[in-house]
Amino acid sequence: MKIVYKNVDSSSLSILDQWIIDKNSDIVKYAMFDYSFTSYEKILKENKIDGESYITKIVYVDNILLGYLALCYFQWNGKNVISINPIVINPKYHNNGYGKLILNDLIKNNKKIINIDVDIFNATISITNISSIKLFESLNFTKKGNVNDGFQDYCLEKWINIFRSEERF
Repeated sequence: MKIVYKNVDSSSLSILDQWIIDKNSDIVKYAMFDYSFTSYEKILKENKIDGESYITKIVYVDNILLGYLALCYFQWNGKNVISINPIVINPKYHNNGYGKLILNDLIKNNKKIINIDVDIFNATISITNISSIKLFESLNFTKKGNVNDGFQDYCLEKWINIFRSEERF
């Protein structure tokens, strides 16, 4: 499968906004809340915190627009950290392994994809979002800290996982 990452532009935002027409969908419930992709992109640009930068990508798999990644980059204790907030898969293709495919590729090829050699990946996941929890745990993300307002942090430190199964990377 050929995976291609592109920067988000206005034409891709209009396509992404169609993914959240169903206001009861898991995308709205767990990833976008009450925001369209267009408004979320605007919020990311307007609400930057010093020391953080936001990277958003649309993801094509075999020429089909399948994913959206919003990544927050910052340094912590001398390490490059990417917080995945959120990853969204086209609802037509849910439960077909594309989330795992894209996350696995991001972990393995982050330097090429976002031009950052990432040490730590982080994701904050609703404790009721069982699908996402299973996805991240299947890629060796582990719980960090306590549940806060119904959300749990999951973390993957790349250097630890070099020695684990190559199947996951």
